[in-house]
Amino acid sequence: MKRIWHFLFVCIPMIVFLFMGFRLEIDQTTGALERRTLAAKPENVLKAILFEDGPFENYISDHLPFRDKLLALYFGSGLSFDFGTDKILVGRKKFLFAKSHDTTHNLPILDSYQNKILFSPDKHQKIVDNLIKIKKLCDENHIRLYILFPPGKDRVYFRYMPSYILRENRPSPVKQLVALLPPEITVVPIEDLLIQKSLSSPDLLYYKQDTHWTEDGAFLVYEQLMTYIRQDFPAVKTLAKDDFDVEKRSDVFEPYNNPKTAGFWGKGSLNLPGRHYDKSLTYNHYTYRDITNIKTEGDVRYSISVYPRGYPLKIYMIGDSYASYLHPYLRATFQYVHTYRFNPKGEGNWGIHFDDCLKEMQADGSDILILSISDMKLKDLLEPFQ
Repeated sequence: MKRIWHFLFVCIPMIVFLFMGFRLEIDQTTGALERRTLAAKPENVLKAILFEDGPFENYISDHLPFRDKLLALYFGSGLSFDFGTDKILVGRKKFLFAKSHDTTHNLPILDSYQNKILFSPDKHQKIVDNLIKIKKLCDENHIRLYILFPPGKDRVYFRYMPSYILRENRPSPVKQLVALLPPEITVVPIEDLLIQKSLSSPDLLYYKQDTHWTEDGAFLVYEQLMTYIRQDFPAVKTLAKDDFDVEKRSDVFEPYNNPKTAGFWGKGSLNLPGRHYDKSLTYNHYTYRDITNIKTEGDVRYSISVYPRGYPLKIYMIGDSYASYLHPYLRATFQYVHTYRFNPKGEGNWGIHFDDCLKEMQADGSDILILSISDMKLKDLLEPFQ
């Protein structure tokens, strides 16, 4: 008898209450807190329930009674995760990470972070064969080759990635590739160096709200690269921080706008709707003290710097956006630095185009080639000669 009364006075009001809540949420189409579009009701509900795996379940879970009200409490509690958007992850301590890119040239970011096998054995071998061919062409033209594989911020600051994104117990995609390369190809190791430094340095090596190195991160990679260059050219001097005026400034990306859509803007910056940049963040910025004697010209694809007081070697660098962060240090070290960006923003004809670059190296009389391919762009090594 008591159970009947419990049902009448507790369960029935609760069912009515939840049904009213369900009706309140049923027409909602946008999850504002999650920054995504909610699942729509299937056109044929009965068919979806009986024969389709997913659509009806997704619709029900996206339209639970009082869903947004519960989420508001969850997000407002201070204990919740901010899941970001389809392009951006919000990590711990408000670190932003890229989640996906618009271009198909990049590898899947999360798959790479999770150490998945992204290339078949045949494709791995094709990249190895192409790098061997590039090395052979450099040797024939008396050009010393150094290869860099800049890692993404998620790999270096993995401790700030959301804990629910798990990684597989195998080497990173770059290390999977490097393990297959012959020893005569010089790969400058920077992944572990950046990770170790990130654990001990008070200065960030990547921008907290961006995808790229800070100038501190680029300078650390420059020092590591120069360690390998000096093994072949001992007389060249590696610049020290004392050669620069170093000042702390707020985040370099201006203006601090508030775009309506999430995504990338500026120099690869990350931003979320409703989220302004944290202007209190400061980073070290390096200005070479003899900068007035360096002449630089270029556009979105090329940068050429001439510095008469630099060491008399001619450098040619093929790279993506990370290479542009290295260029200021290299131009202050050598007499001539020619940087070719193979993925110019806002332009077509993406690609390494090594044959054309080799002609420019021959015309320059280049002594060194720095090939800098970030871990997200390893696919470009499948067809570097096109």
